[in-house]
Amino acid sequence: MKLLSKYIFSLFLFYVSNVSANFTGFIEGNINLSPITQSYSGSVPDIHIDNPDEAIIIIYSHGNGNHREKEDCSLWWNSVPDSLLSIGNKNNVHIFYLCSLALDTFPPGNWIYDRVEEINEVLDELLLIGVKATNIFLSGHSAGGWSSLMSMNMVGKKFNAGILFAPACCGPRSEILVYPSWRKRIRPAYIKNMTNVERIEALIFSYKDDPYNRPRDLLFLTNKYPSSIELIGYSCENGHLTHIKDCKLENTKKKIWEYIQYRSKYNIDNNN
Repeated sequence: MKLLSKYIFSLFLFYVSNVSANFTGFIEGNINLSPITQSYSGSVPDIHIDNPDEAIIIIYSHGNGNHREKEDCSLWWNSVPDSLLSIGNKNNVHIFYLCSLALDTFPPGNWIYDRVEEINEVLDELLLIGVKATNIFLSGHSAGGWSSLMSMNMVGKKFNAGILFAPACCGPRSEILVYPSWRKRIRPAYIKNMTNVERIEALIFSYKDDPYNRPRDLLFLTNKYPSSIELIGYSCENGHLTHIKDCKLENTKKKIWEYIQYRSKYNIDNNN
């Protein structure tokens, strides 16, 4: 009996730890929004917003430590950066945290397309309840930023623009000889897919000491879309996690809020 009780208790702890570590929903406790946090089992939780036609929604997608393992969204580096938190719940801006369940299987690299599909599901749910595409922004860090860029075929149709931090995939540059297929084959395939669109609308923060992508490694974006991508590069000596430890936090906050205000007034049909 004691053994059975221990077994049941262990299952309970496993369930609780997984629910608490993997949640999707609005991160602020506004009573007019739901879900506030909810376990995410593969389908988008039902979303409710009072006056959805007036709300501005930022969908935030975290990075991936290991794309073959379920990401723990409670880890500090997966947190929404302060530069966005300061805007959330202000002026009817709300942040929707998307905790991804995507895992890489075979062939390698397909997981990023699963993340794009997760974003698409949330977009469809928001549009269904009456949120205007003009008022939806994609945001994210690392693989979350990269998958947001991979979603740009929907810009102007399902969302307004991206606000991205250190978008990256395929491992650090130093591992190109360790895992050559990721940097030499899969990453170029992603880029070809990503840039096979008429327009990418994005504000991108990139860090000069980032071991994944420095500003120079993202010039393929600004070279092709010079009028619709703003790439801001600097260094705080915090590498890939500068978005969390941002030495230019006040400047970043100001830039993001100005970008949202400008883009929210923009006629989304002009993107098409």
